[in-house]
Amino acid sequence: MTQTATRPGLQKFSYEKPVQQDKPKVTLPLARSEVLGVGIQVAKEGGDTNLHAHAATESLWLVLKGRVRFYDGLDHLFGEFGPMEGLGIPRAAPYWFESASDDDLEILHITAKNTLANDRRLNFQPLRERQVNNHPEDKLLDVDKHHAKPMEKVKYESPEFDQLPKMTTSLWNKQDMLRIDVQKIKEGGETNMHSHSGVDSAWLVLAGVARFHSFEESDSHDLALNEGIFIPKATPHWFESIGDDPLEMLHIAARDTRVEKDARVNYDADAR
Repeated sequence: MTQTATRPGLQKFSYEKPVQQDKPKVTLPLARSEVLGVGIQVAKEGGDTNLHAHAATESLWLVLKGRVRFYDGLDHLFGEFGPMEGLGIPRAAPYWFESASDDDLEILHITAKNTLANDRRLNFQPLRERQVNNHPEDKLLDVDKHHAKPMEKVKYESPEFDQLPKMTTSLWNKQDMLRIDVQKIKEGGETNMHSHSGVDSAWLVLAGVARFHSFEESDSHDLALNEGIFIPKATPHWFESIGDDPLEMLHIAARDTRVEKDARVNYDADAR
C-alpha cells in the first residue's frame, strides 16, 4: 500500500511495491504540494516516456531497486544507474529513460516547481500511445536548437562515522529550488524545534528508525524503512533516532518561489 500526504501539518507516508502490476509502469504518489512532489515509479520493462522537458520544474531521480538508462537526446545515452544512483535534472533539460535490467525498476522521483512560471511540457518527439490521454499534443520542438543546463549524476554511499554524531551527504543543491541530501545520525535528536517559512520538505527513511515531533504530543510519528514524513512550510518539527542502528534519511527541501526569503524559525526548548 502507498499512502499520499497532502494535508496541513506533519503527514506520514509509506511505500510498498504493488503485489500485482498489470500495466508496464505505475506511478505511486507519496507527498505533494503546489511546490513539492515525491513519488515512486515502478516499471516492469521498456521506456518510460518520450524525449521531453519541463519548463519550470527541477527534479531528481534516484534508483531504489533495479537499473535504469537515461538519455539526453533521441538516442544519446547519458548514463546507466543502479541502486542509490541517479541524476538531477535542471529546468527545461530534455530526457527520457528506460528500465535496464530483468528486475522491475523502482525509482524515486522528486520535483520542485516554480509556481510563478508556466510549467509547460516541452516535447521533442511524439507522445507514446499510453501518454496521449495524459498530456496535451503540443508542437514538437527541435532538441538541437534547445538550450538548458546539463543534467548531473548523483550517487549515495553511506559514510563511516568520524567524531561527529551526524553526517550529511549532499546529493543535489546547485539549482534554485530543490535541495536534497542524506543525513546519517548515530543516536539521539537531530535538532531543535523549528520551522521554515518558505520551504516544503520531506524525509524518507533509508535505514534505522526515526521519531518526528511537533508541538502536540499526539502529532508524533515513528518512521521505519520506506516510510517518510511530509512537512509543509511553517510547520514546527524536530526529530530523533530511536532505533538501535544508525538512522539514515533522505532529506528533500523545495523552496516556494512565492516566498521572498526563507527564514528558519527556532522555538524555545520549553515550547516542546
